[in-house]
Amino acid sequence: MTTKNIKIKSLVILLIFLMFFVQITSAQKSTISEKNMTVQEEAELCLKESEKTLVELQQNNYSIQRINDSLKEAKVFYEDHKFLKEKSGRYDFSLIIPYCDEIKHAKVKAYESSDQLNALIKFYQEFLTEKVNTSTADKIIDEIKTAMNDEKYERVESLVDEAYKEIVNIKSSQTAINLFYESTSRNLKKFIIKNWIYLVSTVFVMILLFIIYKKTISRMIINNKIKKLELRKEIIKKLIMKTQKDYFEGGKFSENVYRIKTKKLSELVRDIDRQIPLLKEDLVKVEKNKGKTLEKDRELDLIAEEKIKKRARSNKKK
Repeated sequence: MTTKNIKIKSLVILLIFLMFFVQITSAQKSTISEKNMTVQEEAELCLKESEKTLVELQQNNYSIQRINDSLKEAKVFYEDHKFLKEKSGRYDFSLIIPYCDEIKHAKVKAYESSDQLNALIKFYQEFLTEKVNTSTADKIIDEIKTAMNDEKYERVESLVDEAYKEIVNIKSSQTAINLFYESTSRNLKKFIIKNWIYLVSTVFVMILLFIIYKKTISRMIINNKIKKLELRKEIIKKLIMKTQKDYFEGGKFSENVYRIKTKKLSELVRDIDRQIPLLKEDLVKVEKNKGKTLEKDRELDLIAEEKIKKRARSNKKK
């Protein structure tokens, strides 16, 4: 091989190496530039998506004040960092992304809160069919609507739970009141007029009996509370069964509404299951106190008997 050929081959190899090096350097620069552009483009994209979210919520009659404020602030940040990029090179478009995430989260919570409220209102209308005093439940529902209007979606779930409990309480109370009213209202007025002396005497005796049998009455009150809770639990279980039947057989509402309703009703059952054992513990305490009182009475009787025996013995000696 001649010296000339060796030189030509060496030159070719050198040129290939230089071309390869230039391509790698160019690719690295392109990657760095592309990365910076990707973050900026991502920020631009998320701002556009946030604007669409704002319009969508507004068209569906949701409050958008907080979301609008977040979007404005994100746009200001974007323009500031765009200016910094051109002037000083110190910029960070990733700071815009959390604002967009916050707006996405607000959209999700808005729709979830709306579904929860719709399910609650449907439950309210189906469950409270009679003419009853619903002012307490209405007040809670108004609070939910106010929270949604103020975009305080974090408060909605707890208020919805409170509303479900209140509606069940109203229904349970109304059932007991109706039974009592039907059995006593017909002849109550005549009875009071004819037997007022007897009634006054009865009240006096009842007060006296209450003083004597206070612990027994406490036990009766606790037992009554337990029975009411068990009755409420049965009502809720029947409602869960009805909800399942309406969903699976009738298809009266969506899966999301069905899931919300059954979840809330199941939580009410669990809450009752927590209350009943506590009442039973109170019942046990009352029984223990009653036993202590009986023991003290026996001790006092024994002391009295002993005093009588001593007096008898002293009289015999005399």
